[in-house]
Amino acid sequence: MKSKIPIWLIFLPIALGAAIGLYGYVPFLGNLSVHVRWLLIMLIFSGLFILVGWQLHRRYDGIFIDSRFKISLSRFQIILWTLLTFSALFTIALERNSLLAQNALEHEEKQPPNPLNISFPNQLLLALGISTASLAGASIIKNVKKEQETGKKLTLLLDEEKKAGDNKQEALAKINSIQSRVGKLADDESAIKTEFEAKKKDFLLREETLEKEKEAIKKKVEQADAAQKANPNDPVLKDALEAAKKEQSDKENELKKGKEAWNNEEIKNKGRLVFINSENEQAGREKKYAEIDLKRAEEELNRIDQAKRNKEGLIHKNSTPEEADWIDMFRGDEVGNYQVVDVSKVQMFFLTIAIVVTYGVLIWLSLTPEILKKAAFAFPSFPESMNALLGLSHAGYLVIKGSG
Repeated sequence: MKSKIPIWLIFLPIALGAAIGLYGYVPFLGNLSVHVRWLLIMLIFSGLFILVGWQLHRRYDGIFIDSRFKISLSRFQIILWTLLTFSALFTIALERNSLLAQNALEHEEKQPPNPLNISFPNQLLLALGISTASLAGASIIKNVKKEQETGKKLTLLLDEEKKAGDNKQEALAKINSIQSRVGKLADDESAIKTEFEAKKKDFLLREETLEKEKEAIKKKVEQADAAQKANPNDPVLKDALEAAKKEQSDKENELKKGKEAWNNEEIKNKGRLVFINSENEQAGREKKYAEIDLKRAEEELNRIDQAKRNKEGLIHKNSTPEEADWIDMFRGDEVGNYQVVDVSKVQMFFLTIAIVVTYGVLIWLSLTPEILKKAAFAFPSFPESMNALLGLSHAGYLVIKGSG
């Protein structure tokens, strides 16, 4: 069970921030300028946000996690504006109270000095209202879609599931076909090697027989030659010698042709084995590609299955806060597009950062003794064109969120 946050842990940082803002003195740091005090107060506010987030989700960024257990862009915007404007208001109000205590705060004739005479320009209030309305609108749209079970994006997701299933079956069929082919190639290779060994055995036996016959004929030629030399004028011996030599020549030719035939057989056998090896390599490559296709199809099916399980109506949600990721701010919200970048969110994120940072610089520049001492302090004006741009961005974001 989660431990509760003691009340003093919330109010102590606030009191510390108030003391820093009011007295402007920190031990070991000395007297601080109003700018430094503003930064310290922002850090204190940030610490409170972190404390709340940790208590809720056991994450330092837990305050940005919504009911879908995702980092919410709308929450990020609201908190960013809150941190900027309210820390600045807190700092300015405390500084003007300090000036009042020193009788340094100016005031209008016949009116007492009022340190809380601080005004926000209407355009700034409108900018804050746009962000708040965007958060509310986004929440309404999500709640409506949580109750829906049909939609274009969900239909597309089911189509993707069918396609991924077909791809998986196709990959499996291809792998099985390749494995059968590889098995047949292995059988063919074994048969070729067995046949070759049998032929080689026959050839060696035949060669051995021919060599023996050749040796016998050689002796016969030698005997006929010796007899003919002993009786050179005997025509019968002469014919016998010629016949023996011819028999020897025929046997040598037979032996030569046998060796040539065997050489051709070896070349043919080698070519068949090279072909089988080539087919095996090709089958291996095809199997590798098919396994890659199978893995992709299975990953896609797992993604879709997870999306279907982790959903409320059309809205995708995570199972636990630990799954929340800052990339969630740029993703779609529905089960059919949560893994796709939502460009309207990207645009709104960078526009918000640009406006908040530049407006923060304007506040920073306005924190001068001369301005803070005036009877009335007004936050820097906020251009109408910025509100128009901000409004268009939020409107486009809500239209895209509500479509499908």
